[in-house]
Amino acid sequence: MNELTNIVHQHANQITAAVRQINALHTDLQAMERQEPEQMKLAELTEVHLKILSDITALQKNIMSSQSQIETLRITLKKIETTLWQKRVEEVRLSQLLALLRKYLLILCGLGAVLFIFSTKIDVIKIIAQILA
Repeated sequence: MNELTNIVHQHANQITAAVRQINALHTDLQAMERQEPEQMKLAELTEVHLKILSDITALQKNIMSSQSQIETLRITLKKIETTLWQKRVEEVRLSQLLALLRKYLLILCGLGAVLFIFSTKIDVIKIIAQILA
């Protein structure tokens, strides 16, 4: 998640810097038009215009790159979330199974104790019956 936040902040900073640069170029262009309206050459206007278009294109590429990286991270996070849910379900299932095993073990111990008591009493009854006979 920190990686996603860092990428978003990095690209937000790049976008902000590009917008500032475009605004500065636009301000320079307006200043040039005011100072030398008749002397300004078409080549200078074209150069500034191309620079602005280049910056806009770079900005669009950065945005698309950011979107691609964010989408990749989103998919990765979704896979991690799915894996965590699967592990949680398995953990709950194993916990329930362990509880059932404990119950069965207690039942078996109880049955063993009852059988032991009955087997002991039968031997005692046999001994008493032999003594009495």
